[in-house]
Amino acid sequence: MRKPGPVAVDFRVYKLDEEWGTWVDIKSLDDRIFILGIDCSFSVSCRDLNGGKGNCIYFLYDSLRFGNGMGGGAIHVFRFEDRSIDNLTEIPWVL
Repeated sequence: MRKPGPVAVDFRVYKLDEEWGTWVDIKSLDDRIFILGIDCSFSVSCRDLNGGKGNCIYFLYDSLRFGNGMGGGAIHVFRFEDRSIDNLTEIPWVL
């Protein structure tokens, strides 16, 4: 049985302005891809991943939601250009 809980509907990304010591809200990741996990999160250029689309965040919803690591969960992609979230059946750059 799945635990009830909130559904992710949006992401906000900030970049540190080191000169002013403030966080700046960014509206685009450009060619970057963010991959979010429980034990590891990172950013990579879409040019370095065959099939990966830039300006997106990939995440495992159930793993992030329930804190159960990589065991199970649906893969989702958040697209900055229209702020949509879609389910994925496969990871594009793994094929």
